[in-house]
Amino acid sequence: MGREDFQVKVNGYRIELGEIETVLLKNPLIQEAVVTAIGDFENKQLVAYIVPNPVEKIDFKLQQLGIRKDEGRKQIQLPQLQPDENINQAYLRRQSYRQFLQQPINLNQFSQWIGSLAQMQLKDSPLPKYRYGSAGSLYPVQAYLHVKDNRIEGLEPGVYYYHPANHNLILLNQESAIENQVYSSNQEIFEKSGFSLFLIAELAAITPVYGDKARDFCMLEAGYISQLLMETAPDFNIGLCPIGVLEFETIREWFNLQSTQILLHSFVGGKIDPAWTQQWMSSEPQQSMSISERLRQYLQQKLPDYMVPSHYMLLDTLPLTSNGKIDRKALPKPQLHGQSNVEYVAPETEIEKKIAQIWQNALKSEKIGIHDNFFEVGGNSLSATQVITQMRQAFQVEITIRHFFEAPTIAEQAQVIQQQPKQTLAEEETIKKVERNSNEEILENLQEMSEEDVDALLKQMMEE
Repeated sequence: MGREDFQVKVNGYRIELGEIETVLLKNPLIQEAVVTAIGDFENKQLVAYIVPNPVEKIDFKLQQLGIRKDEGRKQIQLPQLQPDENINQAYLRRQSYRQFLQQPINLNQFSQWIGSLAQMQLKDSPLPKYRYGSAGSLYPVQAYLHVKDNRIEGLEPGVYYYHPANHNLILLNQESAIENQVYSSNQEIFEKSGFSLFLIAELAAITPVYGDKARDFCMLEAGYISQLLMETAPDFNIGLCPIGVLEFETIREWFNLQSTQILLHSFVGGKIDPAWTQQWMSSEPQQSMSISERLRQYLQQKLPDYMVPSHYMLLDTLPLTSNGKIDRKALPKPQLHGQSNVEYVAPETEIEKKIAQIWQNALKSEKIGIHDNFFEVGGNSLSATQVITQMRQAFQVEITIRHFFEAPTIAEQAQVIQQQPKQTLAEEETIKKVERNSNEEILENLQEMSEEDVDALLKQMMEE
């Protein structure tokens, strides 16, 4: 019979809200989604309520659980590292580049870079030698390229296989042109890039020797290759961005692969300005689309225009009824852009003044009121992690990303801090250790989340 309560009529069209929700849930940015309609009979608008995936991951990353917490054990302090300009540059050069110049890459430079994957026959060596390791010297991981038109000098657009023995490119498909939507949440990065690189395992080249361990060894080899490519690319004015999620099956046929060949990892890349390798790129203005713009673009590719929601609200969790079902009546009303008009109120308490100073330094702003929204006055996810780290150190309390986007003003943060217990002695020691680490290194860990577009996500959380 259908569910009339989940059917709405908008601008003369009868719409099944569940159809929109189903499409939304296929987007990797989204954990949960509910769509409803607001407004009177003649002026209804669709609203999508989103619980995003990456929020918990940011808090999880900030905990740095990969580092053991053994405060109670004897510790031997090693001689302090003495960073110099060479070490700093090594850290800066190896980063994920998310913007690219539109000029074509010099073919000779491209050849030198991709040549880091070439094999070489050394004197007295029975097998060809590579610059990276491989289980049993089998080298089953292959490199494929998708090149855009006029982005690498002398190369026609199409799909190529890189032959490591002959150091040449074999054209597999000249008619291919990858659509942006294949790259899901990374569409903007792909659109700016000049080429894509795919690391594909040929399991038939390793399984007879290593059996069920073959794929694991291929993944290790792909890791060695990835590190080599990312570290050498800036030498040739090439930047790479690792891609975690893409719809490869929709383009697989272009690569002429066998059933024994599987995708392990991929990158997008392009020409970069040498000056970009001398600075931490997170300091550059972020031109990323907001999550509402991304979702709107995503839905426009999947649904007719009249089924694309007008408003998007990002929530921590969806409200539930007593029996565990989504409570649609408890969903918050969307606040339309331009409705709020926050007056400037200067910090008064010591806590507010200290928070304001931290925010002003991070955002390079001379004046921030206690009711100003951090993300509306120029903040993004990376600057948020900076101020959270500094507030943790300044007040010795635990502040999570969740606390921050739920309370994005100085007044609210002051209340959060007052309600938090002081750190224990052991936690204070941990904070001191964190202080000795460079902020750039912490931020670089977050920067690697290319498939998640964290900056646009959290900024839109606060805007909506």
